[in-house]
Amino acid sequence: RPTATKEETLPGDWARSATQDSAGNLWLGTGSGLSCYNLSTHRFNNYINKPGASKILHSNSIRSLLTDKKGFVWIGTAEGLNRYNPSTHQIEFFDESKGIPKIFVWTLYLDKDGIVWAGGNSGIYKWNEKASRFDDFTNDSLLGPYTKRVFITMFQDSKGKYWFGLRGALMYDPLQKQIKYYLARGDNSLVDENVSSITEDKDGLIW
Repeated sequence: RPTATKEETLPGDWARSATQDSAGNLWLGTGSGLSCYNLSTHRFNNYINKPGASKILHSNSIRSLLTDKKGFVWIGTAEGLNRYNPSTHQIEFFDESKGIPKIFVWTLYLDKDGIVWAGGNSGIYKWNEKASRFDDFTNDSLLGPYTKRVFITMFQDSKGKYWFGLRGALMYDPLQKQIKYYLARGDNSLVDENVSSITEDKDGLIW
């Protein structure tokens, strides 16, 4: 919890995301800034934009966090995407020059191939490592019509299908070239169109 001490503590009590980096540190995202918590020393290293100083994050409002296979920590904020580089200890900024606008980053996801996805209030984006930028799906024959939606969450199931939570649930199968959109309409449908979490059980059922 945030405490009134001289030492750094958690910057806010509205906690929304967490990830553990390759060094074992916990990264904690709050509505008032980002913390890196060392489990050995029990110390916080906070990253917070301060008035009059250069920005170190797009926004202090942290929504999503993810550690990729190379140890980079991806930071989804309310005004764009950042990334912490463990080699340089610097936080990088991503914007239109890297293929992704300064969206409210609702979700970050690492798929089975180790590819980073980012979703938010203006579509879904997939990191292209070779090009060092994000690809969008504006011209995709299946996902194209949905790219202006708000993507709240995503999940890849054991068959390689992608599931997206937006207004309803969207199933995207790039291998079979199929897409299916589930809405809360009538019997045997969603009970509500606001989908915020998706997972799969051991029997292959999607919840």
